[in-house]
Amino acid sequence: IFYTQENTHAQGAWTQYENIWIKEPSLSLALGFDYAEHPKYMRFPYWLEHMFGADATREDVAAFVKEHNYSDSENRTKDCAFICKKDYFGDRAIMADMVAQIIPLSYPSDFRHNDDDMRGKYGDDKIAYLRQFHFNLCPENSNNRGYVTEKIFEAIKAGCVPIYWGNEGYPEPDILNPKAIVYLDKDNPAEGLALLRKLYEDPKAYAEFAAQPRFLPGAEDVIYGYYERLEQKLKEILAKK
Repeated sequence: IFYTQENTHAQGAWTQYENIWIKEPSLSLALGFDYAEHPKYMRFPYWLEHMFGADATREDVAAFVKEHNYSDSENRTKDCAFICKKDYFGDRAIMADMVAQIIPLSYPSDFRHNDDDMRGKYGDDKIAYLRQFHFNLCPENSNNRGYVTEKIFEAIKAGCVPIYWGNEGYPEPDILNPKAIVYLDKDNPAEGLALLRKLYEDPKAYAEFAAQPRFLPGAEDVIYGYYERLEQKLKEILAKK
């Protein structure tokens, strides 16, 4: 079984694993981000493992969705955080510079580090750190259909308004409410930046935006469906041994 957490279509070393379920006949199953139809492939994006773990139950998923479906916009004292170790392809620097023209950015990780609180005051607990902030800039490291990591889900868990780039503009379209996300198109940023400026400068507009449900109706069933399909596939593979 092959499992990747990365975008294998992006440039660099990851591309050697692109479509590996076709290249490597010895595989029983490949798991990744792609929306691909193949008997030896199944979509199981990394954020599932990161947010829920391998032993998640339907009740766990439903409880998560219920708990984090709405955000409390009060008691947030800081503007916007950007937690990023590396900028692999230069896209994140471009988006950070765009956002910084409107909102001051706090960088608690290696990229442009200017804030020691996450590692010091919060013991490297990203969620606890993010709960101070109104916004979280959380772009992917590359833009490819299906490639969605934990970043936007961490923003939602912390109650921040996500400022997102990736997955061709539609992060998990059958799970997440696009109206509750500020999508910043790196190549055509005017619309996203205009919305961001409005939310930053108008507290009422921000409160109304943050009060929207983060998940679509039935999101818990879609999420747990990934676990059900994977369990069934693993049983089928083991039955053949």
